Parts: sequence; C-alpha cells; structure tokens
Amino acid sequence: MGQRTGAEAAIDVAIESAERRGVPLRLVSLVELDAEGDGGENVNAAHVHANTVLRAAAERLPEGHHVSVEVAHGRTIEEAIDDLEWDDAEIMIVGSSRLAEKNKLFLGSTANKVLRALPVPMVVVPRDYVRIDSSPED
Repeated sequence: MGQRTGAEAAIDVAIESAERRGVPLRLVSLVELDAEGDGGENVNAAHVHANTVLRAAAERLPEGHHVSVEVAHGRTIEEAIDDLEWDDAEIMIVGSSRLAEKNKLFLGSTANKVLRALPVPMVVVPRDYVRIDSSPED
C-alpha cells in the first residue's frame, strides 16, 4: 500500500474485491529499512500512512466488514515479506509501475522483488485503471 501513482487504483480494486466476495481485507505496507540507519522514521511514516488508508477503506466497506492493516519491515523487501504470516487463500494486489504505458503493466524493481518472494499469488492492476461496470442495466 504505497503512495506512488497507481497505488490508489490497487487499493480501489482490493476494496471492491473484498466487498464483492465478502472476504476480509488486509492492507499491507512493506518497508525496506536502510542498513545504515535505524529506519524508525520510515516505519513510523508507514504506520501513519497505513492507518490513514485503513480508515478510508473501512469507510467504503459495509459496516462490520473486517479490515486490518499490517506494516512489515526488514533490511530487504524479502525480509519484510517473510515477517508476515500468509494464508494460502490470500492474494496480493499491487499497482503497476508509474513507468507503464497507459492501461499496461510494468513491474518495477520493488514489485519484481515482491513477486519473487511472495508465497501467494499477486495481481497487478494496470496504470490508470478505471473499473467499468459490466453488469447489464435494468
């Protein structure tokens, strides 16, 4: 759950998917700590951002829908992923890199690291994704 371009579309897809399927929503923020510093400031900023996104997501879901947030950190993205417990039924939804052409996918270096280390499937939402309601109108 990042702050870069495309993150909002990924969060939208996650919220809509969780609501439509009636499954819990877990928002995850992965923080790669600088080996030189203590990383406390980065972890704190990630918690603040995650909680802001959590509040906004909770407001968009029906009352009583379970939403949680976790901030995982490590010296590498792989360590941060290993820091979390994963359920085999989970999927991770991420946004395409801001370098992608419109409505195309491009995995940046961080998403590529996540994909390689993730023990669950990953869905990539295209850049500038906009959901179109495909259900027939009455």
